[in-house]
Amino acid sequence: MEILAAVEDHGSISAAADVLGLSQPNASRALRRLERSLRLPLLLRHPAGSSLTSHGRLIASWARPVLATKDELDGALASLTQAPRRLHLAASQTIAEYVLPTWLSAFQAELPGEVSLDVANSVGVLSLVRSGAAHLGFVESAGTITGLHTLIVGRDRLVVVARPGHPWRDTTITLAELAEMGLIMREEGSGTREAWEMAMAGAGYTPAPPALELSSNAAVRTAAQSTDHPAILSEHAVREALNLGTLVRVPGPSFPRILRAVWPDGPLEAEARRLAELAARLA
Repeated sequence: MEILAAVEDHGSISAAADVLGLSQPNASRALRRLERSLRLPLLLRHPAGSSLTSHGRLIASWARPVLATKDELDGALASLTQAPRRLHLAASQTIAEYVLPTWLSAFQAELPGEVSLDVANSVGVLSLVRSGAAHLGFVESAGTITGLHTLIVGRDRLVVVARPGHPWRDTTITLAELAEMGLIMREEGSGTREAWEMAMAGAGYTPAPPALELSSNAAVRTAAQSTDHPAILSEHAVREALNLGTLVRVPGPSFPRILRAVWPDGPLEAEARRLAELAARLA
């Protein structure tokens, strides 16, 4: 159909073939196949070129809107593949602060492109991914995640920490003792809080209300250093404080959890999956 319309526009099969980037024999064969399939004469061939029969002109007129739509689609697809690929990420605080920079450095070396990041708690990250505001999220959520692709990209452990002079520093505590003491905790919706509560519930304990509920790892660390209340935090978040001696780890139980990448179906799904798989390899 495209060749037929081009013959009408340019007056010969050879001119139509040149415009379409075809050889003249191939264009002629395609037109003969079209005539045979329709059982209609479409071209009048003469020494000066070619013209369309009445049937040919009618079919060309029907084909032109379809061809115009095809050209528009081809242009849109080309602009999509040529446009900069901006990958928007969302990550929970612990991942964003302590592990994501390593993943992004390796990712940029493999697949350069623009990357932006929102930092939120795990509930916020899942909301950003589900709404389409983020192409890929990283969470420490311990619960079931539905409606998204997921991949385990690492493992973490929650530990109990306290100020250096705390009475618990040399005492192995039990889950029952932890459940009874008000601890310094991250806020509702954080992966740290969710993992702690699920672990305690799984062991049959209902923890006491938090002594303090704070919305960042740094705030929890600072509060634990200056009060008599122990805190629950990721090993990643307290490693430096433990090395410096501004916090001590309380002997007793710890709480493992998994780190997951989450992403929806969408135009950047391939890039999102590639970064998630890279993160899993580096874990």
